[in-house]
Amino acid sequence: MRNLGDKLIGDINSPIAKLEWLVSFGSPININVATTKQNFGNIYYEDKDLNVSRIAESVDLEKRSYKLNSVTIRLSNYNINGSRISDKLAYGVGSQVSVYLKSQSCESLSDCCQVATLKITRIDHDSDSVRIQACLLYTSDAADEGLGVD
Repeated sequence: MRNLGDKLIGDINSPIAKLEWLVSFGSPININVATTKQNFGNIYYEDKDLNVSRIAESVDLEKRSYKLNSVTIRLSNYNINGSRISDKLAYGVGSQVSVYLKSQSCESLSDCCQVATLKITRIDHDSDSVRIQACLLYTSDAADEGLGVD
């Protein structure tokens, strides 16, 4: 099982835990979004009403098959200063996306848990929202086995 780090485990075991998603879109997009607007580890994360679907993989022993689910990332697409996030995502199919879980005591990205690395397979949008479909390239053991915290 993956080591989640003392800060993340301590926060998860505390009576009040504030967990949030951090998502980094790689080149050519180069956008960072989170569930709240913040500067974290010298990186600015935009608040775009981020929602990440369940990340899972499974093995069917009877059929001897391995299945990775498709992950959906939803963002708002509101016009801010003449620009929409869908404009930046226009050429994003095939790009890599890193998904992290952050708690209140995490001070850098290395304190967070990298839950998955994804590859964008489809992008749909309208004037209000963007829906990004992605397939799993990598999941951490923490995502596969829950968070592994007693």
